[in-house]
Amino acid sequence: MILSYIVCIFLGSIPVLAQTKFEEIRSKWSEKKYKEVIQLGKAYRNTFKGKGIPALDYMILSSICLTSTDRDKTCEQVSAIIDGYYTSMDPSEQLVLKRGLFKVCQSGEVELNLLASRSNSRQSGQSQEGRVAGSYKTFMLISESLEKEGIFKSMGPDVFSYIYRDKSTEVTNLPATGNNSPTTLINDRVAKADTVALQKRLGRFGKSTKYLTSENFLIIADKSTPLNLSTVSDNLEKVLAFYSRSFQMDMPEDYIVINLIQDYNAVRPFIGRYYQNNITFEPLGYSSPEDNTIIAWIPASDMIGTLKHELIHVLIKSTFNFIPQWFEEGLASLYEESQFSEQMLVGKKNWRGAILKENFINFPIDSLIKGANYTFSAEQRARIKFDFIRYIKNGSSRTSYLRQMYQEHAHELSPILDVFLENYLSHYKYALSRYFILYMQDTGNLSNFYSALLKRDREILDMKETKSDSELLCESFNKEIPEMIYLDFYDWLENLKS
Repeated sequence: MILSYIVCIFLGSIPVLAQTKFEEIRSKWSEKKYKEVIQLGKAYRNTFKGKGIPALDYMILSSICLTSTDRDKTCEQVSAIIDGYYTSMDPSEQLVLKRGLFKVCQSGEVELNLLASRSNSRQSGQSQEGRVAGSYKTFMLISESLEKEGIFKSMGPDVFSYIYRDKSTEVTNLPATGNNSPTTLINDRVAKADTVALQKRLGRFGKSTKYLTSENFLIIADKSTPLNLSTVSDNLEKVLAFYSRSFQMDMPEDYIVINLIQDYNAVRPFIGRYYQNNITFEPLGYSSPEDNTIIAWIPASDMIGTLKHELIHVLIKSTFNFIPQWFEEGLASLYEESQFSEQMLVGKKNWRGAILKENFINFPIDSLIKGANYTFSAEQRARIKFDFIRYIKNGSSRTSYLRQMYQEHAHELSPILDVFLENYLSHYKYALSRYFILYMQDTGNLSNFYSALLKRDREILDMKETKSDSELLCESFNKEIPEMIYLDFYDWLENLKS
């Protein structure tokens, strides 16, 4: 899924609405009043508007280095923080941050315009939408022929088609255009007593609307929707209470606005109109934490998996400055297929498990935890495609109906496999994230690890010992080395029925 971008508002061009506190801190920093920067910056960092701003952290960390009585030791700590904590930051920004702080440590010089003021909106990579006119028969030809060759034994044509077409469960953070800066979006939140803002949101949805407000949600849909908004609201309030109770997430002061779209094919154009953006593939849902908004299609009033998923993203943004992307996405994905057992929302197995059963790429769990990237080289993709097409041809020769399908659809295989392989990488990583979180839930370690991440995020600039994700896992699982956890995970996964 997945759309990657950076919202860049450079330090020299902060919008007027964003200047109040951030510019005050930057002014103190420019005047070399570093102790005041540390005090004001830490306080601002704990507010919603101050969360996840690399430039703010740069000013605080550089100020800590420049006021330290033992700069060498402090700089070692800062280096550990960059490598172990900022793994969810865009890699290019992480590199710039590291370079800037290295310069501070070496020469005591700071760079006033080093980083964007706000660039850590959640990031993900972009999947391609399948645009080749491949019919369901083509996906059946591929999956069944490959299955006969011992490949994709757990992945039927439905999953293959899903990955190819990539009807993503979410897309996050489209490039901002016009007035859609993070600050503008934050100011577009709907306060619970603000009837003018409520009417404005109804107008943005369209002319034919109905809506319902509950304690925490404003739910908007077309008048002709068959959905029962009261049922949707009751289910969401119950889920929200669980998230708040289990993950120390604050209940929102403003409404969380839920825009329910009648047809999943209409989600993309609705997002484009609502946020003046253009996306090229078809999501099922979208979340914008800045303005507390979710846009989604759901099949029924009590089937709100996409809303559960997106709600995690909205709440995480108000809770964390930086959180490992694999954990955030895994946690959100965990609850897209879940049900309540008494007061506990319990994640269940879902279709993503079949993807992990078909491991023809070498991307182990420790690579995911360390934030490693994996892409197919042109040579690898060409080799895999060549092998797959050969396997498909061989597999199709065993039955008459597959032979007929091969003759009719062989010309579609190469472009379909191009898109499938690219999307498969993203889906494999998300499946691995989800099932590792499911493993943590089932072994009773999810709450411990989440609490450790939250504690690290809140205390990271206090210059205490910095621990990596792997070290926090070992503490949470009470294991000496992470490999013991990973081996147990793969044993658990192997024994898990698909």
